[in-house]
Amino acid sequence: MASREPTPRGDGRDRRAFRREPARLAAQLQIPGAAPRPCTVRQYCLGGLLLGFPSPLALSVGETVTVHCALPPGGDRSHLDFRGRIVHADGDSAGLAFIDPDLSALQRLQETVRDLARQTVSNGAVATDADQALNPADRPRVVQGCNHRVREILAPLIQRFYQDLNEVLFQAAEDSREIAVQNANLQALGVLNRHKDAVQNAFLEAAERRLAGTAAGRIGAATDAEPLAMPASDSLSLVEPQAFEEWLSITGLVGKVETEHRETLTALTRRLSLVLGTPINDRNNPYGPALFAESLQEAIASLDLAHSAKLVCYKALKAGAHTVAGQLYGALNDFLIEQGVLPNLTFSFKRAGEPRTQPPQTRADAGGPAPGDVPSAVDAPDTPSATPGPSTGTGPGGAAASSDPAAYRPAGAGTVSVPDLYQLVGDLRSLQSRLGRSVPQAGVAAGPAAGDSTPSHASTAAGPATARPYNTTELLEALSSPEFRRQLAASSGASGTVDVRRELETVLAGGAHGAASKDIPEHQGRVIDVAGNLFASLLTDLQVARSVRPWIEKLEVPVLKMALLDDRLFLDKNHVVRQVINKLSELEILADSENERERAALQHAFRWIVNLINTEFDGTTAVFHRVARQLDLLLRVQNDTYRKNLGEVVAECVRREPTEEPAPQARQRPDTEDTDEWLRRVRRLEEGHWILFDARRAEPKRLKTAWIAPHSAKYVFVNVLGRKERIVGEAQLAALLHDGDAVVLDAADEPAMDRAQYSMLQKLHRQLLYQAAHDPLTGLINRVQFKKCLAEAVAGAKYTERRHALVFLDIDQFKVVNNTLGYEAGDALLKDLAALLESRIGADHTLGRVGPDQFAILLRDHSVDQALGVVEAQMEELHGHRVSWRDQRLSISVSVGLVGIHAHEENESALLQAAESSCGVAKEKGGGRTQIYHSRHAALSRRREEMKWAMLIDRALDEDALNLRCQKIVPLQEHISQQVWYELLLGLSDELSGQMALQEFIRAAEHYSRIIEVDRWVIRNAFEWIAHHEDELLGIGGFTINLSGPSLNDERLIRYVNEQAARTGVPMHRICFEITETAGIASLSDASDFINVIKSTGCKFSLDDFGSGMSSYAYLKNLPVDFLKIDGAFVRDLAENTSDFAVVKSMCEVGHFMEKAVIAEFVQSERSIELLRGLGVDYAQGYAVERPHRLEELLIA
Repeated sequence: MASREPTPRGDGRDRRAFRREPARLAAQLQIPGAAPRPCTVRQYCLGGLLLGFPSPLALSVGETVTVHCALPPGGDRSHLDFRGRIVHADGDSAGLAFIDPDLSALQRLQETVRDLARQTVSNGAVATDADQALNPADRPRVVQGCNHRVREILAPLIQRFYQDLNEVLFQAAEDSREIAVQNANLQALGVLNRHKDAVQNAFLEAAERRLAGTAAGRIGAATDAEPLAMPASDSLSLVEPQAFEEWLSITGLVGKVETEHRETLTALTRRLSLVLGTPINDRNNPYGPALFAESLQEAIASLDLAHSAKLVCYKALKAGAHTVAGQLYGALNDFLIEQGVLPNLTFSFKRAGEPRTQPPQTRADAGGPAPGDVPSAVDAPDTPSATPGPSTGTGPGGAAASSDPAAYRPAGAGTVSVPDLYQLVGDLRSLQSRLGRSVPQAGVAAGPAAGDSTPSHASTAAGPATARPYNTTELLEALSSPEFRRQLAASSGASGTVDVRRELETVLAGGAHGAASKDIPEHQGRVIDVAGNLFASLLTDLQVARSVRPWIEKLEVPVLKMALLDDRLFLDKNHVVRQVINKLSELEILADSENERERAALQHAFRWIVNLINTEFDGTTAVFHRVARQLDLLLRVQNDTYRKNLGEVVAECVRREPTEEPAPQARQRPDTEDTDEWLRRVRRLEEGHWILFDARRAEPKRLKTAWIAPHSAKYVFVNVLGRKERIVGEAQLAALLHDGDAVVLDAADEPAMDRAQYSMLQKLHRQLLYQAAHDPLTGLINRVQFKKCLAEAVAGAKYTERRHALVFLDIDQFKVVNNTLGYEAGDALLKDLAALLESRIGADHTLGRVGPDQFAILLRDHSVDQALGVVEAQMEELHGHRVSWRDQRLSISVSVGLVGIHAHEENESALLQAAESSCGVAKEKGGGRTQIYHSRHAALSRRREEMKWAMLIDRALDEDALNLRCQKIVPLQEHISQQVWYELLLGLSDELSGQMALQEFIRAAEHYSRIIEVDRWVIRNAFEWIAHHEDELLGIGGFTINLSGPSLNDERLIRYVNEQAARTGVPMHRICFEITETAGIASLSDASDFINVIKSTGCKFSLDDFGSGMSSYAYLKNLPVDFLKIDGAFVRDLAENTSDFAVVKSMCEVGHFMEKAVIAEFVQSERSIELLRGLGVDYAQGYAVERPHRLEELLIA
C-alpha cells in the first residue's frame, strides 16, 4: 500500500474521535460469576471507559462486564451502570468499550465529574497559594524558560521512540497469531523507517505549536468541559471501535506516566497554576504526558498505517515518555523553584518504579465489596491502599492520623504498609518452606545457615513443575461435591480435625481428566489456608464452649466458599459472615446451661442455623444476614438474663458483706515463694475481668468477675447468664493462679474471630521459630539454640551453688558410613542415635545436634564425676546397639569431651570450644573414649568476691560510680520521620569496670535485688541531663530508657516517675520506656495498666526482645506500646543466616499487622541494613549504625 508524506497539520484535537475527559470516580467491576471488584474510572469518552485497579487484576479481552459507578449522595440516583466489552487489559488498568450505553447515564457521568472537578479546584491549592502568585511581568520569561526545557527533551524522545519501535513492532508481529496483523506490523515498520525524518519533524512541529499556544496564554480550562456531543440513540452503538481503541491506547499511555510521576506532576501543576494564572491539573497541563502522545498521534496520522500498528506505536512511545518525563518534570520544578515559585512545596508519594508486592488478582482475588453493594466514596484512589501517603509523623515522638485501613501510623512512624492477612500467612508459609529447603547435605559446605540449621544428608527434592490453575468455579464445585463431603466426614471421624485443603486437593485430583496436572492458584490457596487455620484456632479456643465447637465446625465449608468468592471475609471485621461466627461463639454458656429446656432450645437453634447455611447458601451473603438476625435475638435474651441475674447476685453479696474491715492478720496468704507478686496480681483484678477456672481439666469454666468484696477480700464469679458460680478468697485465688489452675484471660472480650486470627498468626510464627531453632533431621535443637541454653546455665552458676556439666559427642568413622552406604544411611544413623540419647538423658537436661555428626548434652546439677558416670553408661549401651539399615546392621562408636561448668567459667563459646577440643583429643587417642577437660589456668574462685557484690552495687549507686551511655537508633524508611533517637545504656566507672563486666554488674543487681535502685538511678539522671540540655538536643527525636521486670511490678515506680518528671521538667514526649518481653512478659497483663498510666504523661513505650517471648499475639496487639524491637539474637547474623532472615521477616510483618513500628537491634553490617530496609523494618540500631558512647559526646557532636 502506498504511503503519503506527513504534512503539517493543525492542532488536531478537534478531529479526534473522542476527547480525553479525566475522571477519578469510585466504581465496581462486575464480572459474571464472580464477586464485584473495586476500581476507579480514570478517563471516559463516548466510546467507553478507562478503568484503574487498586491491585493487579487478570482480565480477558473480549469479556462482557458491567461497571457500577458511585455517585455523590443527595441526587436522584446512587449509581450509574455501564455495560461493555474489555478491549484492553494490562493488570493495572483495562479499557471498556460501551455496549448500547444509556445516553442519560453518560450525561450524568459527565456532570458528576465536572462538579467534582470544580470542587477540587475551589478547595485546592490555587487559593492557598494565591498570596505567592507570580508577578505578571515575569510570566512570559518564566513560560519561555519552561518551553525551552521541554524542547530540550523532544528530540531525544522521538529518537528513543524509533530505537524502541523496531523491537516493539517485531515483537508484536511475533506474538500475534494472525497473519494479517503480522504483515501489517512489518509493513508499518517499513513505512515508518522510510519516513523517519518526516515523522520526527512532524512530531517536533506538533509539539512546538502546543508550546506556542502556552506562551500565548492559550490554556484549556481545568473544569467545565463542553458537553459531550451526544449522537442519536440509534447510532451510538455504531461508534467506530478502532477510534475508541486508539483513544484508549493514548489515554493509557498518559495515565501510566501521570501515575508513575504523580509527586513531581502534582508539584508542577501547583506551580504552573501560579505561573499561568489559571488552575492547572492533569486535564489542562500544557507540559503533561498528553503533549507527547498527541504530538505523535498527529505525526503519524497521515501515514497509511494499519490500526493495530498505530496501537503498537503508542506502546513504543511509552518507555521513552516515562524516562524523559521524570527528567523533564524534575527540571521544570527545579527551574520554577529557582524563580521563587513555591520553593518550599513538599510532597511524599510512592516513588515511581517501586515494585508492587501483590500478585495479579484472579476473579476471586483480594478486595471487592460484597455482591450488590456499591461504594459510596466518589473520589477513590487509583493506587494500592498500601502506598505511602504524606508523612506527618515527627519521629518516634510524632503523631499522625490515617483514614486508610491498609496503613497504620504508630506514633512517629509516619505511614507504614500493613500486610493483608493473606499476604502475611503466605509469607510465613513461604518462610517455613524456605527454611526446610535451605538444609544442605552433611559433608558439604553448609553455606549461610551453617551452624544454625544443622544439615541433613538428604538432598532437597525439586519443586513441582508449573501446573495449570483450577478456576474458582472448579473449586466451588469440588467443595459442593458428594465426594468431598464423604472425604471430609471420613477424615473428621478419624482424627477429629480436618485439613480442608488436603481433602480438597484429593477430590480435585480424582475428578476430571487432566486434573492431576492442575493446581490450586496461589491466592485461593492462601484463602483456604487462612480459613483452615482460623477454624482450627476457633475449635481449640478455651473461651468457646466445647458443646458449641461442633456446630461452628459444620460451617467451615460454606464459610470457605464465601471466602473464595469474597475474600474480604477474613479482612473486614464488619463482614456479616465473620459476625455470624462471633455471635455463635458468644452463646457458649447457654450451651452448657443446666436448664434442660434451655439446652434443648439452643441445640435446636444451632441445628436450624447450620442446616440453613449449608442448604441455602447461594454464593451471596443473604443467608448469613438472615442468620445474623436470629442470633441477635438469642444474644438479646442472653444479655437481658445476664443483667437481671447479675443485679440480684451483687445485691445479695452487698447485703452479706460485713460493714467493718477485718483485722489484717485474718487474711490468708498463699504458701508460695513469690506470694506478694501473686497477691498483687489478684488485687489488680477488676469487675468485668474474665478468669478461666479448672484450666488444666477437660472442661474448664470461663467466669466473669462480678463483684469484689471491699472488706473480706472475696471475689464473686458468674457465668454469662449472670448466675453465681464461685466465691473465691484472695489468697486462694492467688494460689490457683500460681499453680496454673486459674488463668486471667487476655483479650477475653475480643470477638472470637479476632482471637482466632491472632492465635493463628502466633502458631505460624512459633512454628517458624521452632524450625529456626531445631535440626530438621533429628528434631533436636541446633547449635545456636544449644548455646543459648548453655549461656543461661553459665549465668546461673555465677550466683548459685549449682554445678553443671557439658558433654560433647562426635561419631567415630561417620564418613565411612556416608561414603560406603550413602547419605540416607547416615541420616538413619543420626536419627537413631538422637532418639537413643533423648530417651536416656531425661527432661531436666538438654540435648542438641551441634554439627554434622556431633551432639552436645547439658547435664544440669551434675558434677564432673556424676556426668562421667552418665557418659560411661551411655557408651556402654551404645557399644551393644545396632542401627538397622536395609540388610545392614551398623554399630555406633563415639568420642566424648567432658567439661564442668562452675562459677568462674567465662562464656558458653569458650566452654563449647573446650568440650570440642577435649573430644578431639579422645578421637586422636583412637576414639570410643572420654576425655575430661582440665584448664591450664589456675583455678579461680570468685565466690568470695561475689558475696561482696551487693555492697559493691550499693557503693556504686551512692557514690555515682555509674554513668550514662547511648547508642543511635536511625530510621530506615523514607516515609517515616527522619529524626534519630538514642537508647540510654548503663556504663561503669573506670574503677568499677576493672572489677566486673557490665553484664555481671546487671546480673548481680538482679540477683541481689538491687535492680530497681539501678533503674531509678538511670531515670533520675537521664531526666536531669535531658532537661538541662533540652535546647541543645532539638535535632534528636528522644531517648529510650530500659525498665527491668522487677520495676514493672513495683507499684511505687509510677509515683517515682511522676515525681522526677515534675522535679526536672523533662519533656516527656521525648522519653520512651523500654520493657523486655522475655523478662517482663509474665506480668505484662498487669503492666498494661502501668503503661497506660505512665503514657498519660506523654511518653512512649517499646517492647524489647519481640518474638522470643510466649505472649499472646491477641494481647500484644492491644498492649499499649508504640514500638516492637526484634530480639537481636535473630538480627546479629541476618546477612549470613537463612533461618534468622526468615524469622526477622516474619516478626516484622506480624509487628506491622499489629500496627506497631518495628526496630531491629544488633545490626552489624551495611548488608544487614539493606536487608532490613528491604524487609520493611522501620528503625535500626547496632554497631553498623553507631557504637555506644558517653552521653556527653552528643553535645560535642
